Formats: sequence, C-alpha cells, structure tokens
Amino acid sequence: MNAPPRSTLLPTTPPHGHLVWEHSRALLPGPSRTTPPDNVPARFVASLRRPLLRGLALAAVLGVCGLTARPAAAESLALAQNETVPTLCAEEDNVNVALLTPSNQNILSYTIEASHPGYSYTVDHSDPIWDNCTFGGGTDYPFDNPGRFSVYNDGITDVVVVREPRWWRPQGMTVIGRDGTVSNAHYIAVHRKIEGTNSYPQVLVFYQDGNLRLKPQPPAGRADTLFGTSVVVGPASVSGRPFVDVSSLQYLHDSDSFEITYSSGESAILRFDAVSRALSRVEVQVNYATGADVAFATFRSMYVAQDISDGDHMKWVDQTGTPRDDQILGFTGGLGSEFFLYRENLSIHNTSASDIRIGDFNLSIVPEPHTLWLLASGGLVGLIGSLRKRRGGLARFRS
Repeated sequence: MNAPPRSTLLPTTPPHGHLVWEHSRALLPGPSRTTPPDNVPARFVASLRRPLLRGLALAAVLGVCGLTARPAAAESLALAQNETVPTLCAEEDNVNVALLTPSNQNILSYTIEASHPGYSYTVDHSDPIWDNCTFGGGTDYPFDNPGRFSVYNDGITDVVVVREPRWWRPQGMTVIGRDGTVSNAHYIAVHRKIEGTNSYPQVLVFYQDGNLRLKPQPPAGRADTLFGTSVVVGPASVSGRPFVDVSSLQYLHDSDSFEITYSSGESAILRFDAVSRALSRVEVQVNYATGADVAFATFRSMYVAQDISDGDHMKWVDQTGTPRDDQILGFTGGLGSEFFLYRENLSIHNTSASDIRIGDFNLSIVPEPHTLWLLASGGLVGLIGSLRKRRGGLARFRS
C-alpha cells in the first residue's frame, strides 16, 4: 500500500496550539513556510529546530560509539543447527541442517554452490537402496493432466515444467516463462547446453515445496551426473521435514534468474552465477522473514554409513575463522561463515552426486530498541532544553 502524501498526515487546524502546529509544518519538505496563526513569529518556532537536531545527532553518536556496536565479522555469519538423526534407510532424508540468522540480524543474500565429489570412481551407482525402509502411508493429492512442458528454450537454456499425477502438497505452483505459463506444477528442471557440444544436461531442479537441487555439468568423458543433497530455499520452520510452499515461479531470461513467490506472499530471487563442468552456483536474494525457529536455508541429505550416503561430513569455518571438519552425526552446529556438506568416502548411493556449499552470507543488523529510544529521547531533550531557555519568549513576542 502506498503511503499518503505527507501533507495529509497532518491536520490543517492545529490541535494542540500554534507552536506544535508550526513546528510540524517546519519539518515538511517544500520551498515555502506558512506564518503561524495569531502572528506568532516564525523565527521563534524555527529556532527550536537547531536544538532538536543537535539532540538527535547526539543520540546517533552515542549509538554508533558503542551502545549498539557489533563485531564487523558477525555480519557474515550464519547459525547452523543440526537436526540430523540416524537412520538405516538410504532413501530417507535424515540429514537436516538448518541455517538461521543470528539474533537481531536479517539475511539479505547468500550463495549455493555445487561441485563434483573429491573422490574418483569408475561405477556411478544410481539405483535406490530400499533395505530397511518402512515408510508410513502419507497423504498425497491427485492432479489432472500430468506431463512435461517447456516454458523457455533459446537453444542454450531449456526450462521444463513437470506436473506429477500425485503430489504430497495439496496445491501446485504456477510457472511463467517467455514461451508459456503452466499452473499446478510440481517442479521445474533447467537444462544448460555445454559449450562446444550438443549436450543439454540438467543443472538445477526446483520443487513446489522449496527444495532445490543443483549440480555442475558433467566432467569431460561422462554423459551426466546425479543429483543428491538438496537445499530448502526459503523461510522453512525447523522440523523433521522442513518445507515452504511456493505459489509461483517466473523465469527472467534477461538476468538468468527465477523470481520465487511463496504462499505467504514473501519472495526471493534465485540467480545463476556460474554453470560449468567444474561447478554450478546460484545467488539467493532474500525478501522473506526468518527467526529463531525459521531457517533461511536448510541442507537436506542422507547418511546411513560412510559408504552409503549423499553427505557424510560438514566442513565449515567458525566465527573465529578456524576451519573445522566434522562427521555429520557429530556436527554440533554453531556460527560460521560457510558450510560445505560433502562426502569424504566413496559412496555406493548416488555416487556422482554433488557436494554442496552454502556461504557468502550478507546480513544486516536490525536496530535494537534502545537505539530508537536514544534517537527519540535525544531529540526530546534538545527540544525541552530549548524551551527552558526561551521561557517567556513566546509571551514577549505576543505582547
């Protein structure tokens, strides 16, 4: 909603006397000032502005000089909370690491980067492993006209929309591209041509429940690689199955980005920053709220054993700048500047799937209540001091 013009915020008739009325008018923009009623000289009221501004300036200086100071490094830190639990089922996403904003900070942007696993392999195991898996009967919902639809294809990038016959959420999302719009969609897949070839591998999949999967183009000599670890992009409550409903997704081809609109009305921009045979990286520009129990991003993966996992270790840099490397079940979380979920050991589950890094956190500090109090009280002190010095001045002007 647009704010009304400044002039409509003030009454045309002074409710509490000419002094308050004229002082409010003096703060409005514009080349002219109106002489107050009853011939009270404008210079008396104008003289109050300087001490008021001095008080505000003093309060601001006090706030800057330590009362609200924070270490500069805190602005690049996120709080990791490890909710991972053991499992014997390789098809269960038991790895669950929520990234939260520290107290009194807002997340503005961050990056997600996918790179190939550090180990070498000859066989790329892609079959699911259903041993020890006993899933309960969850609710899902039917959808009409399932299929695959392209909403953008320029010969380099192909954005394909998929509507499944059944989905675990009761609604789909609307996907918009240059070449069409698809409603009740469940995910999109982005194919990106490898330069100098006729190969168009998938590099990104984004689901209606906020899950993002990202991978590089395959290394030379391989036709493709697999997806593994995913990241919930958006304000997801910390839970056993974190998600965030997406209502619409629009591909903005000029900037190679997606505009995400969540069912809450909040939004984000997901922009491709790099796609190559070595890595894929996206930047997330945030326009959604987070909190103590609402993550801005969440790692989702699987770990059964060192040789059956999509992610077995978390490398991270803590708030002191010290690199750390923890086995995923032993990772206790904490403040860090980057987090890298990777596999140290060769896995027989999704062998070629990418390792995932989340970092480059850009945060802003939310002013604390006492900062606003300082600004308000400083201005008030300046105004009261001025009035005391000028006691009786108004009467002299009127006499």
